[in-house]
Amino acid sequence: MRAGVIGLPDFEFEPVESFSDTKKISEDTTLTACLEVRRTDTTSGVTFQTGRAALQELGSEEQVRIDQSDNSISVSENANTVKTKYTEFVLVPNEFVAVSNGGGTFAFEMIAGQTDAARISRAKINLDDLVRSYEDDKRPESAKTWQVGFYGNSGEAEKGTVYGDGIFSDRELGDVVAKLPKNQIGLIIKSDGEEDINMTATESGYVEVYQPSSYDAAEYADFILNHIIQHAEQRS
Repeated sequence: MRAGVIGLPDFEFEPVESFSDTKKISEDTTLTACLEVRRTDTTSGVTFQTGRAALQELGSEEQVRIDQSDNSISVSENANTVKTKYTEFVLVPNEFVAVSNGGGTFAFEMIAGQTDAARISRAKINLDDLVRSYEDDKRPESAKTWQVGFYGNSGEAEKGTVYGDGIFSDRELGDVVAKLPKNQIGLIIKSDGEEDINMTATESGYVEVYQPSSYDAAEYADFILNHIIQHAEQRS
């Protein structure tokens, strides 16, 4: 797992356990929720867990019928269709949960229900703070910005995304983009003796590591802890 939507707890929590729960909706319909913990491990003193979550819920489904007798098509909607949501996750107890896509945030509530946290909420990442953190001379890493998504501009280009090699150093756009609110940042993080990390993060809590492509869940969790969490807070 090298990408996910980050969720932050409002209270410390211990490692979670697998569970399933079934709710009867009607005589013919039951809905099941399942949290499957597939791995619990400790690396460099940090405990992390990986797993999967699935949740059944009632939804509507469009049904299309073709009648060849009169060459007609009829469309109807079945409002009592059982649909299943699914996501993978990685979590570090007391710190964060990451689900594999935006549709997987349902797992935040499932995981919170197994912990002391009242809620786990999607994170908001302060992208300006993230960029500035690599300008500290005492930090072993440095970073070059290759992507900036911005909004709130008063000119004709109200929002957009800029790509380049060191965007904030550009004589024409650098200062302008640096001052605007940002919804996405792409960085290449460099550290002596380590492979470069090519990543992107959004203000709404999505973080993806493109390179190294060999990143596993433990390395992704370590990256979130060391590079992202200190610049994130719960969305209100």
